[in-house]
Amino acid sequence: MTFPRCDHGMATVENKIFCVGGRKLNSLDDWVHVNETEYYCPESDQWTTLKVSPFDCSQFSLLAHGSKLYITGGGSLREMNKKEGVFIYDCEGKRWERAASLPVPLVDHTACLLKLSAGIVQKLKSEERASSPLPSSSSSYTKKSTLNLFVMD
Repeated sequence: MTFPRCDHGMATVENKIFCVGGRKLNSLDDWVHVNETEYYCPESDQWTTLKVSPFDCSQFSLLAHGSKLYITGGGSLREMNKKEGVFIYDCEGKRWERAASLPVPLVDHTACLLKLSAGIVQKLKSEERASSPLPSSSSSYTKKSTLNLFVMD
């Protein structure tokens, strides 16, 4: 790697391994963000540095789909808070864009992409339509899961 880092994200798009963000210790032993994005090409055994990313986060979630990288959440060392941003890097167009916001800021989390069969997707959509919110009761405690499943076509 060109830039030493930890708490970064890595994902594969086509034949390249992308390394995004993270943090490192500077000469004063303070943690600072690594804003550079770089990729490794195994065929040429070479690292290439791309544009600086528009966010200064580490401990975010990164996944690849098609020719795009998706980054969610993370933590800002400069602001000392969690982030809710969703960013997309278009590997073909070589550009970053802020796409959306998460419902809540997240740091040190994981996201993944699963391809489900058409039958499972239909069943999930049917269950979603049939489900209704649980009645609230002041005497009971309902634990809310942090696992969310978003079904997209």
